[in-house]
Amino acid sequence: MSSTANDAVARLLRPLGGALPAFDFDGFELHTGEKVGGVTCVELRKVTGDFRYSIWCDPGREFRPVRESRQSAGGAGRVLDWKTAALSGWEVTRTGKGGAVELVLNAEVKALDLAPKFAADAFAPEPPRMSEVTVYADGVEKERYLVRADGSTRTVATAELRKSYDELAKTNADGTPYTPAKK
Repeated sequence: MSSTANDAVARLLRPLGGALPAFDFDGFELHTGEKVGGVTCVELRKVTGDFRYSIWCDPGREFRPVRESRQSAGGAGRVLDWKTAALSGWEVTRTGKGGAVELVLNAEVKALDLAPKFAADAFAPEPPRMSEVTVYADGVEKERYLVRADGSTRTVATAELRKSYDELAKTNADGTPYTPAKK
């Protein structure tokens, strides 16, 4: 659920008290001295083929990111500047071929709640009827089932993965014919 509009929030957690995702430093070069927003920063730069990725960090504020840039050799890409370490806003500039500016997005944070209260089911959406569902936990498949047109569910075994939804919906997991419950 990342987009140009919310990427600053999705990518910058450390100044908010969280932690940046694991960062693989292999292939990055360290550069110093460039100023971003009046602050002398440390730049981590990686060039792969015709693509350049850079992230500038403020050594005076626990190396918090202040700018991120992704650019192709042709100039297409984007630059993300965070307004302050407290995340009061950000600016994203997207460029096209030749470096021409295509989009400038300015965002201002009006309110920020780092410990919101959610309803118990906020992150447990109800799957639509007539759908197949696979549940993962920590990157491992935990269960697979389908939701029939009447809302009932049926477990799907690995051996049944090549069967169509219609074929599976007509039977129970043990292979017996499915009979909808009477209303």
